Amino acid sequence: MRIRNYRQVDIPTLNELLQLSGEMDGFETIDMLDFETWLMDPELEAAYKVFVITDDDESNEWGQGGTLEGVEGEIVGFTALRMYEDTHAYHFLCRGTVHPQYLLFVTQLQSTWR
Repeated sequence: MRIRNYRQVDIPTLNELLQLSGEMDGFETIDMLDFETWLMDPELEAAYKVFVITDDDESNEWGQGGTLEGVEGEIVGFTALRMYEDTHAYHFLCRGTVHPQYLLFVTQLQSTWR
């Protein structure tokens, strides 16, 4: 697995992931045009605050320290970070999805972080 910044060329793949997870979870999702509009919103600053997760198991990217430049796997998830503040504190809100096939892996990672 590898995390990188979102690129505009990722939009169709990210939208496909969003639609797939919406179907699996039984949630209504937004259409491609609305999704693209959301990503292009200047307040979101997608180039800096949206991150893509790729499955690079074949290249063992975890151990390479980014030395395999240009080698990328399949996009399996994304998240967009937004910071907001209320009267008590600052908060990060993450919005995104993970391909249903990788949910077990993500759940296992979360349990090791606790």
